[in-house]
Amino acid sequence: MARTELERLSAGYARFTLKLSPAEATIDIDGTRQSPEGTELWVAAGRHTVSIRAQGHESYEQSLDVSAGRFDLEVQ
Repeated sequence: MARTELERLSAGYARFTLKLSPAEATIDIDGTRQSPEGTELWVAAGRHTVSIRAQGHESYEQSLDVSAGRFDLEVQ
């Protein structure tokens, strides 16, 4: 597994460790629904629009310049 992670990072991907509240929140990147692998979401480097939505909560949307590496993303 470590080799796959290193390959993704060197290929220009970012790994986000997600902490979402509520847990059923949805994530769209550039208008496409994402399916995280457990608590991890891999995103290609570059400029992206990230949208997070959950029923009964205010929606969140932001443009991000993503670079390769590891990051935490906490949304409440």
